[in-house]
Amino acid sequence: MARQHPHSTNMRESNQYVADPTVLRSTGVVALLGIGVIHFLQIVPTVQETPLLGAGYFALIATSLVLAAWLVVANDARAWTAAGLLSLVVLAGYAFTRLVGTTFDNQDVGNWSCMLGLASIFAEVSLLALSGSALALAQSKVSERSMIVPEVAGSNPASPTSMRPDQRPSSVPGRSNVDHARSHGRM
Repeated sequence: MARQHPHSTNMRESNQYVADPTVLRSTGVVALLGIGVIHFLQIVPTVQETPLLGAGYFALIATSLVLAAWLVVANDARAWTAAGLLSLVVLAGYAFTRLVGTTFDNQDVGNWSCMLGLASIFAEVSLLALSGSALALAQSKVSERSMIVPEVAGSNPASPTSMRPDQRPSSVPGRSNVDHARSHGRM
C-alpha cells in the first residue's frame, strides 16, 4: 500500500477549481464536432471554387471526427496533443489564406469577417485552450503521483514482507510456507 509524502497536498485540497477530466473531454468533443460542422457547411462551395482546399476540408472533417471519437473513449494525452495541434494547423491555415493569395485559394485574402470563419476561430481557440488545460491537468497528476512514497518493507507489522517465512500465509491451502518449502527442498 502506498502512502502520501508528508509534505505533499491532495490536488483537490490545494486547488478546488481543478477541471474535471470528463467535462474537459466532453467539451473537447463538442469543439471538435463544431469545427467539423463549420467546415462541412462550407464544403460544397469550397470544392466547386477551390478543389484542393475542399480536399483539405474533407481531411479536416475526418480528423475532427476521429479525434472526437478518441476523446469519447479515452482521456489520452496523445488525443489532446493531436487536438491541440489540429486547432493550431487550422488557425494557421485560416490566417495564411487571409494574408497570402495562393493558387488554391486567392478569394479570401483580407476576408477576416466571414461569419463561419469567425465561428471556426472561436471553436479552434477554445479547443486549443481545452487541450492545454487537459495536458496541464495530466502533467499535474503525474507530478502528484511521483510524490507518493511506497511503503517501506517491514514498516507495517501486518505486511507479509515484514513476516518471517514461517509466519507468512501459505499459497498452498492446508500447508504452511515452512511445509511447502521443505517439500521442495528449500529448507
